[in-house]
Amino acid sequence: MENFTLSSKRWFAAVLMLLASHVVFAATYTAAASGAWNNAATWGGTAPAYNIGSLDQVYIPSGITVTLDNTVIVDGLLTVLNVEGGLTSAGQNGNLIINSGTFSGGGTVSLTGVIFNGGTVSFDGTVSCTTLTSSTTNLQLAAEITVHEMMTLSSGTFHVVSGGMFLLDENGVIVINSGTMVLNGGNMGLTNSYDVKYSQGSSASGFELDGSGLRSVTVDVGNGNTVTMNSDIDMQGTLTLTTGTLILNGNDLTINGGISSSGTGRIQSTQQSDISIVTTGSNGTLSFTNTGNAVANFRIDVGQDNWLVLGSDVNVHGTLHFVSGGINADGHRVEIKSGGAITGAGEHSYIVTGSEGALGMQVAASGSTFVNFPVGTSSQYMPAGVQMGGGSSSAVMWIGAAGGIMSQGTSGTDWSADSAVVNGTWFVEPDASASNVNANIRFGWKSDLEVNGFDRGSALVKHYRSGAWQMVGGASAATEADGMYMLQADNVTSFSPFAIFEAGPASIHEAGNTLALDIFPNPAAERINVRFGADVTGVVNMDIVDAAGRVMNNYKLTGNDQGVDISHLPPGKYFVRFFTQELHAVKKVVKL
Repeated sequence: MENFTLSSKRWFAAVLMLLASHVVFAATYTAAASGAWNNAATWGGTAPAYNIGSLDQVYIPSGITVTLDNTVIVDGLLTVLNVEGGLTSAGQNGNLIINSGTFSGGGTVSLTGVIFNGGTVSFDGTVSCTTLTSSTTNLQLAAEITVHEMMTLSSGTFHVVSGGMFLLDENGVIVINSGTMVLNGGNMGLTNSYDVKYSQGSSASGFELDGSGLRSVTVDVGNGNTVTMNSDIDMQGTLTLTTGTLILNGNDLTINGGISSSGTGRIQSTQQSDISIVTTGSNGTLSFTNTGNAVANFRIDVGQDNWLVLGSDVNVHGTLHFVSGGINADGHRVEIKSGGAITGAGEHSYIVTGSEGALGMQVAASGSTFVNFPVGTSSQYMPAGVQMGGGSSSAVMWIGAAGGIMSQGTSGTDWSADSAVVNGTWFVEPDASASNVNANIRFGWKSDLEVNGFDRGSALVKHYRSGAWQMVGGASAATEADGMYMLQADNVTSFSPFAIFEAGPASIHEAGNTLALDIFPNPAAERINVRFGADVTGVVNMDIVDAAGRVMNNYKLTGNDQGVDISHLPPGKYFVRFFTQELHAVKKVVKL
């Protein structure tokens, strides 16, 4: 029993000594006159330290303003800084850091920097600062606070509660490293032009995106991290997707400025989100995630002859609406899903696909009208139309367009350099899941695509298959209401590159030879011999084409002094066309 009593007394004495030590070092400082923080006269005696710790309590009464020329740190569980008067900066060094304790009062604070790392903030006066930083887990702000340059949310939730107001000056910046900004009964005044930047880690958007002055948004949260939108974005500046993913979360995105050309970030969207791109001049690339590339309505208003560049495929479930300018798919696929539509397309508003990209649209079985595919190259509008013929099933059709006509469909020599053709190729394919497709296809072009004396009054649609360009339809090209010319091929059941050739002799003419060769005898009745120069090796493809542009025979020649039987051909003039991957030549032959 005695041992227990002695031990208890020693423990109690230790507690008393600890409390006594706090009592000894605790102090209350009340400003007696306006002046500098470190001036004893301001306090009517000893001035408080810049680091307010322990149990110290500092009071600045109403009518008195204390000026800081250094950083004041509130760092004690029971420490109090109460400002009923004024606390202001002298120069650039007047900062306030709240680590723990209580910041209270209803006065006026005007400092260079304010940092909330913890503690209790019950101050409900006005705060004006150049920079504001918060990492408090659950900051409840009832003050009216104006940030002149930068607000940084490092972590936690930044609540503006009843009676509070958050304001940001012109050209201010809000940086979100982590956490969320929430209006919880308070208000925000983000009417001046300002920017928002997300960095370091994943976060969810708060009221920082809701201001009418929102200008630019930067997402740079690192690969694998995300920013999830909780409201629509309507921004007047540039969207920069440096790293990470911007998740629209069913909200709408409107860009009234531009898209940065730098960065690897992407957008994740669903068919509940509308996207509007309203810009002028050149833009960077807009990329979607592989599993988040759906859009409800997609509005393109980038200025005539400008292009929105896609860095991924996109699926439009509503309307793709062109106001001005077009889309450069850059080898990717744009699909208008069933029930969707394209409006506003034309000569200056279409989809540049390239030979690898395509526009996909649903074409109904036995439809009475053609479905228009507004595609082309960066310099030429080359629309196509598809209508399913009798007995055909419905299908998603994919169409792309590219300049030139390659001798082997997608490779070889470009025949548009010296043949009378429409200088472009259409790539038409049904979706891989389709079967029993029988299509009528229209091909459109402007007159400035016609090269080498092309005569549209006698034109052919040709289709590259079985190693050669073969005729699938021909007629005089029709003139459309918009000044385009159109030629149609009906009952097409196999699909690959298509092009428009002249039906007459001008479609194939004797070209400057890049292949060294000779044909003899010429004229000939039964047989012609082909002799190649010593520099010609490998396989040489050979077509015999009649004066109407029809391919009569195809051959693959190897070696030298090749003999070709022409006895079956009717007498007349023919063109013999030779081509390899890199070289070509055309020779005229007379059959007796």
